[in-house]
Amino acid sequence: IKGGNMGKKLIIAEKHSVAVSIAEALNAKKEKMRYENDEYVIVWCAGHILQLRDFKEYPEILALANPTTGKTSWNDINIPFVPKKFEYVIPEETKGLVQNVIWNINRNDVDTLINAGDNDAEGQVIVDNVLRYSKTNKKILRIFLNNMSKNTITEELAKNRDNKSKECLDLYKSGIARSRIDWIYGMNASIYATVLSGTLIRAGRIKVPIIEHIYNRDMEILNFVPEPYFNVDSRTKIRETEIFLSCPKKYEKDQQKEAEEYAEFLNKHLAEVKEIKKTDKKKEPKLLYKATTFQSYAAKKLKISQKQVENIMQNLYLNNYITYPRTESQHISPGDKDKIKNVISQLKDPRLEFKPDSKLFNESKIIASHSGLMPTEKIPNNLDEVSQGIYDIIKARFCANFTKEECIVSETTMKIQIAQETFTKKGEVLKQEGWSVFEPLSLANNLPDLKEGEAFKVDFKAIQKMTTPPNKISLEGLNTYLDNPFKKNEDTSKYDEDMSEEDFKNIANGLKIGTPATRTSAIEECLKEGYITYDGKKDAYSIEEKGKLYIENLRTLNIDLFKNKSVKLSYDITRIQKGEFTVEEMIAEAEKDLKEMVENNNKKGIQVKTFEKQKFEKVEVGKYNNIPIYKKKTQKGNLYAADDNSFILFENTKIYGKDFLVKENQVKKLLKEGKFEGELQSKAGNPYTAYIVIDKISDKGYVYLKTDGFAEKAKERTK
Repeated sequence: IKGGNMGKKLIIAEKHSVAVSIAEALNAKKEKMRYENDEYVIVWCAGHILQLRDFKEYPEILALANPTTGKTSWNDINIPFVPKKFEYVIPEETKGLVQNVIWNINRNDVDTLINAGDNDAEGQVIVDNVLRYSKTNKKILRIFLNNMSKNTITEELAKNRDNKSKECLDLYKSGIARSRIDWIYGMNASIYATVLSGTLIRAGRIKVPIIEHIYNRDMEILNFVPEPYFNVDSRTKIRETEIFLSCPKKYEKDQQKEAEEYAEFLNKHLAEVKEIKKTDKKKEPKLLYKATTFQSYAAKKLKISQKQVENIMQNLYLNNYITYPRTESQHISPGDKDKIKNVISQLKDPRLEFKPDSKLFNESKIIASHSGLMPTEKIPNNLDEVSQGIYDIIKARFCANFTKEECIVSETTMKIQIAQETFTKKGEVLKQEGWSVFEPLSLANNLPDLKEGEAFKVDFKAIQKMTTPPNKISLEGLNTYLDNPFKKNEDTSKYDEDMSEEDFKNIANGLKIGTPATRTSAIEECLKEGYITYDGKKDAYSIEEKGKLYIENLRTLNIDLFKNKSVKLSYDITRIQKGEFTVEEMIAEAEKDLKEMVENNNKKGIQVKTFEKQKFEKVEVGKYNNIPIYKKKTQKGNLYAADDNSFILFENTKIYGKDFLVKENQVKKLLKEGKFEGELQSKAGNPYTAYIVIDKISDKGYVYLKTDGFAEKAKERTK
């Protein structure tokens, strides 16, 4: 192929859709399996078109093969197996792509190669692996595309960033560290666990913490025993408005008398409105979305899967409607101020203005060179309904941060004094809309209609309540956990709050489980393989029996890919990207870790027989609404429950607040006949026998019992 005076530049994109966007920006035309103009040639990969060789294809493993069958039994493999040299192979389905890329790399008229992989370690590795496989000596540059606009593409090409720069090399090293560590732990742990348990177990660095988190929460719920406690509350009405006051102190179950006495004491006093204070407050909009919180919010709001959100975001990015979709930042680089001005100009909304001093502009809060999610200057006009919904959410958050008018809320604080107790009530009224025209503002409004100095009677009572179990893991809850697994208080209602300084440091330092790019696929894999389930209506993940066995087997075998280990591995990968750790050191640590695991298990004598009887044996005692109910043993006694937790009855339960022990034969009768006979005590302490039936079943599946008349025959038998 003949070239001109200067050689052409070959751009290698991570996927075809990116190649199309670059070709459009450079006005390159389609030529068979490439796009081309006088200056550039553009080709593409399709993700990892080169893959790490499977363990069974390495010479060390092939040497163990049965001479007759030619196959290697997993029982014969010595764990850990770590190849002396990791090798890459070309899968059959990608041979054509690899040949096309390498043919273009070797063109005589091409003198410069450009890695246009995605702006992360994986994108760096996908293209670099092909370049290394080709053994080319040509000059290699790197471009990072935060969006697919023509300006961004041409600006990046003009930078002539060396692909051998420390930034790019460290990115590559962290990428191959991630893939090799996943290979080492995944292959070795899966083979080891499968051989010893007799059940196929696929272990993974991200999969295990996901299943474990849901398992731990469901076991916590399963073993939860409700406990009574007392609150001192008052409900009174003034001018048809109910006033609810609740004392902050919580009284334990044996403090009922103390609670009643305090209620009586408060009722001897009048409540007086001591102060009513009104102030105007400026409400700040939230920072831009990062990928994880956006995927959770959009999936719930639009009632689609997180995977669908991810795919639509990727499509919007490739069409240059939004910025990089897998960002972990919430801020914007100050160097992009001119681009932001242009975006605001293109949106053509008179309510917006550029704010050079916006809190969004903060270089120190940019993670991995990516700004937060936002629209680009290219405005879509023919999106489908769901894609438009995704775009509108991103656009609304951006617009909220560049609204001309400030959002002002008038806040009223009322202080009510009763003896030594002070109660505070707050109410908010929107005074000036500001950014709330783009994102609705939730306002507190529980103020009674009272005036300063006004007094009124109260009616405090000691109200018995029951402690409640923790909630099931929700979509936001799981993503919050993966994003920040060491967050002490998991409050999923605040998953979209701006990151605290501690949260930012943790994410920036890699103290997380997986990345936005890997979590969604890992969750999908867990669902597909039947370890967990997700109820979209209740927004709740549940552990399945298969998932319980999975976690129990891994724990018994001391295969540690749980939270702390997974976070440690993510942290080390981040250290490699910062140049503080090496791939070789990380692999050596992994090999040592696996070797110690096997040695310790051998000392303990853990063998296949350990798993002949599983810990999760269960006995069916009947059916409720055609759903099998099983007797299960827990740390706090027997439990009768359905596998889907739609029916949960503890043997140590309560009827009308009093302890009651339900026996197995009574549960069977309840399920078969709808009632059973039980011995109770009246308020006077006299025993009596009554029919006991199901009163109700809560949304979380907890069964509440009540009496349904006296059992005469039972009374006669007890005489």
